[in-house]
Amino acid sequence: MRAVRKSLKCLTLTWAFSNAAMDRIACNYFNGIDSTAHRSTLQYVGQSIQISGDWGSALIAITDITISDRLGNAPRTISLPNGAACELDGGAETNAFLSQFAAKESPWFRAQFDWRWAAASIAALAVFAVAGYRWGVPLASDFLAARVPKIALEKMSDVALLELDRTVLNPSKLPEARQRDLAERFAKMKPPGGTAIAHRVEFRNAEKYVGPNAFALPSGIIVMTDQLVELMQNDEQILGVLAHELGHVEHQHGMRNVIQASFIGAAVAYWLGDVSSVLAGGTTALLHTKYSRQYETEADDFGAAMMRANGLSPTSLAIALEALEGRSRRQNADNTGTESAKSEGKQAAETPKRSARSRDWSDYISTHPNTAERAERLRQ
Repeated sequence: MRAVRKSLKCLTLTWAFSNAAMDRIACNYFNGIDSTAHRSTLQYVGQSIQISGDWGSALIAITDITISDRLGNAPRTISLPNGAACELDGGAETNAFLSQFAAKESPWFRAQFDWRWAAASIAALAVFAVAGYRWGVPLASDFLAARVPKIALEKMSDVALLELDRTVLNPSKLPEARQRDLAERFAKMKPPGGTAIAHRVEFRNAEKYVGPNAFALPSGIIVMTDQLVELMQNDEQILGVLAHELGHVEHQHGMRNVIQASFIGAAVAYWLGDVSSVLAGGTTALLHTKYSRQYETEADDFGAAMMRANGLSPTSLAIALEALEGRSRRQNADNTGTESAKSEGKQAAETPKRSARSRDWSDYISTHPNTAERAERLRQ
């Protein structure tokens, strides 16, 4: 009997000690005024908690506090009035202490350890990502592009053109009279619907890196290379290309591309932890993104409508696109053959580097999708 009584006494003391320990736990107290962490003791007293430390003590009703949900072994936070808070280490002891007055574990916490919920979450995330990329990002970019201030478009386009002039473009070698004649003839053409669209035609020599090409910047600057003018069989084809590029301006394809690239870059940077790089990449995105098939179709339709509105045939634009495609393929074939031959010799590394640079910039506009389909559609 004496042994039994001794065992019961030990159990009673252990239970009492356990309960006493359960009523008190260490925490970091933040007063809501500064960021200093005060090492304190948190005690459960009736329907209140008492926080004590070298800073003093406070007795707060349980109804005035908010306890963060359990998330694995992450630290738990007790939000107090006036912006103060207590932070407790995550773990069994903390969870046992908080279970005395906190609500039962939320369904969200229990779902963390259920493989079915985990699988469903992964599937939902995949669907959300695909839907966002396929529909959400384009819709958001369309909405935002229409609201970008004109001064921002002009600034971005000016910076982009300066960068192009610094790296791959040179002053045009076309006679000024020829440049002026083409620009004036295009300016006299009526856009579909009759409403004038602000634009400016610029000519540049791009023999070394770009070749025959034309592209539009968001503000309405249309850049056409001397090599494209030389490649075209007549001025009607040149005007058709300019009309196509004006379609990109009218539909804000350049700005929409930049916004879409920024959205995707921001999402990737968020997960990788470097958002700042996205902010500096707007101009780069403008220079390097290509137009989608939808954008090219819209620009083709605009260009064809503009040609018809001015008594010209859209077939001229179709022939121009085929000429650009043929020139691009020949150039790529020549570059591939040249690089294969040079790889067997002892040439310097600079030439392949320039060749790659040339392809990068010529791909900006010249590599449009499905040129044959587009040309056939324009002839209908």
